[in-house]
Amino acid sequence: MPTMFRGSFSYKNDTVNVIVIDTNILAKLQRVDQNIGRIYFTNGQGNPIRIPAGMILRDLINNTNVPRILVAGAESYLITWIANYELRYNGGEVLNLDNQKQQSMRVPPEYFTYIE
Repeated sequence: MPTMFRGSFSYKNDTVNVIVIDTNILAKLQRVDQNIGRIYFTNGQGNPIRIPAGMILRDLINNTNVPRILVAGAESYLITWIANYELRYNGGEVLNLDNQKQQSMRVPPEYFTYIE
């Protein structure tokens, strides 16, 4: 089944995005700083758990699996805004993170802008 757009993860605020995989496995995306985030997992009671067996995070730009590391005492995957990622659980797609290389343009009102 194809994935659907379900919002954005930001490296600029402290909002934690949650994906409910099942009643006892929740994936949480959290900002570490303005360039790095992490994906970690909790049980249904909100307690951190190890990354479940069968869970793989793939860096799609470098075509590599992202290693597991400890962050704040919880086994995690580190992510950056530079790469695209795919999180899979037992072979099934759970999450795609697509980098959005773009910048907003702010121009004083006395200048005219357009797109060619």
